[in-house]
Amino acid sequence: MTAQELAQAIWNVKEIIRLHYDDSEVEDVILPFTLLRRLDCVFEPHREEIFSQIKDLPEGARKKRLKYLLRNAGI
Repeated sequence: MTAQELAQAIWNVKEIIRLHYDDSEVEDVILPFTLLRRLDCVFEPHREEIFSQIKDLPEGARKKRLKYLLRNAGI
């Protein structure tokens, strides 16, 4: 996807959500959701493997293990 195509996709999303937010709020919504989607795409190839390794761990151990697994996956 080129930068121009990405900009157009973001603009299209802005037009869709414009009905639900004031113009001043739209900018506060688009960037965070664009970032979250990008992170989701980067994480996708490793998702099942990582979740299978952390699902049975207690919360504290899960955070440490997740950090280690993400670093090893190059994320």
